[in-house]
Amino acid sequence: MDELTIRKSLASLTDDSDIWQALDSILTEGKTNATQVAIDVAVKGEDRTWQCGYAAALTDLHRQLERYRKG
Repeated sequence: MDELTIRKSLASLTDDSDIWQALDSILTEGKTNATQVAIDVAVKGEDRTWQCGYAAALTDLHRQLERYRKG
């Protein structure tokens, strides 16, 4: 699937679309969990670089899907 097809497919999703709600929920939960883990290890004094990177990557992916969806 090329980028144009992906953009068109995502642009057809509305806020009340079951598929968009599922993607949004999964990504939001992933970001929340990654943030909680990063905070937890920071409190324990452990390296949290990869956890923060994971949370940032999920946030970037979520924003990109939202941009494609809204055109």
